[in-house]
Amino acid sequence: GMRRPPPPKRRRPYGSEIIGCVVDVHYTDQPATYRMRVVSFEDETGWHRCDSAGLSTWDGESFDDTIDLNTMYAEGNITFIGEGNEKAEAQGAASEEEPLVQRPPASKKRRNRIG
Repeated sequence: GMRRPPPPKRRRPYGSEIIGCVVDVHYTDQPATYRMRVVSFEDETGWHRCDSAGLSTWDGESFDDTIDLNTMYAEGNITFIGEGNEKAEAQGAASEEEPLVQRPPASKKRRNRIG
């Protein structure tokens, strides 16, 4: 896929359209990166709830967190994990186990047709 990454900043903030996307969330206070799936979006706050189940663990447990994804993305702390995004592997994100990111066949709704 020769998809260009979305242009920084210019677009309106991410909302409910990224529910189901898998992202690497880099927390600067720890600092640590966790791979999580976006599970819901709160209109009132503009924040996203993410869940790490099956993707990463914190102290051996999966967890969920509600984050200001748009601000974190603008600061470079969110990486969307999609096809052809092997960069995450280079940071050793999920290298201990085999990659857990098999896409279910249900993901036929991919929007590759930009341009």
